[in-house]
Amino acid sequence: MILTDASNRWNNTALLMLRLGFAFAMIYYHGWMKITHPEWWEGIGGAIGNLGITFAPKFWGFMQAFAETGCSALIAIGLFTRPAALILAFGLFVGTLVHLKTPEPNDEANILKALIVAIFFVIAGAGRYSVDARLRK
Repeated sequence: MILTDASNRWNNTALLMLRLGFAFAMIYYHGWMKITHPEWWEGIGGAIGNLGITFAPKFWGFMQAFAETGCSALIAIGLFTRPAALILAFGLFVGTLVHLKTPEPNDEANILKALIVAIFFVIAGAGRYSVDARLRK
């Protein structure tokens, strides 16, 4: 099926809305608390031990906090969307492994949904209404 300009415009509008909503939710519900509480970083970073990486848990905790705030902000504006979403997806994958081992009500489902959306942005990119699209021109 060939997309008309009108349907393509609406697809790009939908991508923009999804980017903004997803990024807001990631920052507000996940990232902001982690980035503003450095005392949590070691505990958060210890989760990567599920992949056999046991060194520097505080660094990995910071990286997760950064991914959930900084990479989400990049996704919101559509700058370096695919790499930012890939970094975020990796952290969400590790989080999914943790929540599957120690399930709390709805946590594993919420983090899995976020992982799926992050993977979507790795594949789809940011769309026409983004800084990435402006830079390509």
